[in-house]
Amino acid sequence: MLKMTLIWILFGIMLALPNFSSGYVLSFFSLMFMYATLAQSWNIMSGLTGYWSNGHHAFFGIAAYTLAILIVKFNYDVTYAFLFAIFSSTVLAVIIGALLLRIRGPYFVIGTLVIAEMIKVVIISQEWLTGGGNGLLLPPRYFLFEFYYLMLTMVLLVSIAAYKIKNSKLGYAFLAIKDDEDAAEAMGINVTKYKIVAFLISGFFTGICGCMWALYVNFIDPYSAFDPTLQLIMAVSAAFGGLGTIIGPLLGTIIYVSLLELLWVSFPYFYFIILGLSLAIIIRFLPQGVLNYITTRLRVKKPEVTRNVWYKPDSNSRQLS
Repeated sequence: MLKMTLIWILFGIMLALPNFSSGYVLSFFSLMFMYATLAQSWNIMSGLTGYWSNGHHAFFGIAAYTLAILIVKFNYDVTYAFLFAIFSSTVLAVIIGALLLRIRGPYFVIGTLVIAEMIKVVIISQEWLTGGGNGLLLPPRYFLFEFYYLMLTMVLLVSIAAYKIKNSKLGYAFLAIKDDEDAAEAMGINVTKYKIVAFLISGFFTGICGCMWALYVNFIDPYSAFDPTLQLIMAVSAAFGGLGTIIGPLLGTIIYVSLLELLWVSFPYFYFIILGLSLAIIIRFLPQGVLNYITTRLRVKKPEVTRNVWYKPDSNSRQLS
């Protein structure tokens, strides 16, 4: 009860934040909410099934570019372009899932990254449609307040979805695949189907973030829309907070993005080196994530109840000398 009360109080503060904050603070929290949504959506795929995807930024970039192309090149209404862009990222997730989810381990990790880079190269080469390396300029609009509230809503929705999925038959199938894929298949679980479903759900939420980001920045190019750093933020935030948990990716995003911003301001030329070293140290000593460490430290162990049994020998018992 106390936990839910604190969550709703925090949510109320976030709702009121735009009324008494600067544009910088609003932009910072908006992007933090976006990264949290991305980390949670990545966690649905990689945290629950155990398949580490290194190409989720492809869904983000495809959705952003689809939206921009439909608006700039074909004069689509924003609403229709938004819906079609989300559909495109979801379809791409299904296609990639069908192509790659029969392979495992490092081959899957490399395969997702290769496909993401291939899509980026195609985007750059089709200059007549995508603007090539110069990118596309969307019609200017002030989208900061809308972006803030939409991303705040998305964090809430994707976290609820992750919770519902994890505690459902679908989530149990995901976790069975993560624990032992061969055993899950022997039990009759269609592992390929469930992995594609995980990719689909994850690609759907990632695509929404890509669309909102494109409307927020008003300009996209392949180097920012398909930036591998975006994938790094997703994966590190989820892993840092706690893979397969619901609160973990959110907590990891808050810590990671705040640390990233602080180091960028203090050490603009060395912040990536410092960040990499700090993350290596943290991962070395907190392999299960920050959330697991906190819950383990705060868990109150019940004292063992022992009963003292006194034995009184009777008069007929013999004493051994």
